[in-house]
Amino acid sequence: MKRTRSERGSALLEFSLLASGLLLLCLGFIDFSLAIGKAITLMSAAQAGARFGAAEGNSNDTAGMTTAAQKAAYGITGMTVNTTTTCSCSAGGSVVSCSTVCNTYDLPVQYVQVQTAASVPLLFNFAGIPLNVKMSGSARLRAR
Repeated sequence: MKRTRSERGSALLEFSLLASGLLLLCLGFIDFSLAIGKAITLMSAAQAGARFGAAEGNSNDTAGMTTAAQKAAYGITGMTVNTTTTCSCSAGGSVVSCSTVCNTYDLPVQYVQVQTAASVPLLFNFAGIPLNVKMSGSARLRAR
């Protein structure tokens, strides 16, 4: 089938419109996957800090928990780490002082919590999406 003079450029135009849309979609997928990877790294860093704090004798070593979280956050700059130690008389119960005696003879259960947060830059600037996205991770473990 022979194309007429007015149809010659239509295939090129259709291809350019489709290719630009597909390129934009691929760039969005790449940026989204890298951001999700950073979020997973923040969560892993929080878990590493909580694991350090949950080890025997480390529940009050906030500097050690912070260092463990920062070492696990490879490739993330400007991360903040917040560590807390709490006690409760039962799992999921209200927070009490760690020196409280529960049920007239039991000591409270001690928990460590590590929260990480960072502003993660995106590679591409899409309309309506900020160039830096705030992400965080959190982990809470029972201390020994």
